[in-house]
Amino acid sequence: MLSVENKDGEVNGEHAGVILAGHTHGFLAPAPNQFLVVDLPEADFPSLTRLPAFPRLSVALLRYIQFLHTDITSSTSSSSTRSQMLLLLIQLLLEQQGEHLDLDRRIITAKQYLEANYHRRISTKELAAVAHLSTRQLNDLFRGQLGHLALCLLDQPKDARIQEIAGAK
Repeated sequence: MLSVENKDGEVNGEHAGVILAGHTHGFLAPAPNQFLVVDLPEADFPSLTRLPAFPRLSVALLRYIQFLHTDITSSTSSSSTRSQMLLLLIQLLLEQQGEHLDLDRRIITAKQYLEANYHRRISTKELAAVAHLSTRQLNDLFRGQLGHLALCLLDQPKDARIQEIAGAK
């Protein structure tokens, strides 16, 4: 049994538990349990606040969480990759709750440009110009909505960039 802000719920194979920073919580378990506990800065993951305390888990989401648990406990991924995987988890949880990631039109424009020009190297300055932003504004917007800088997409190999662009449409 988990309590978050005086709301009780069960964390099991069908429900996750989300505890935001500063929220009161308590836990009671009569049997052995396994948890994936990740401390995510709210500033880097602003969409966390839109998650319910006890989101329902599909079989696919549960498997993804198990994959994350394995990756995090074995430390095989870089912190940047891990942030992307956690951001995807949050997005999937939100979509399962019926929410969709409403991206700023300038991010959509930048992503469409990246998609159309995936075969060549694009600078952050060029991408910012396409979105009618300064490079600082572009990176702030990317970080606020996607949890990473635009530069992270630009530095990825071509195949990874295509998958990232396709995933955030």
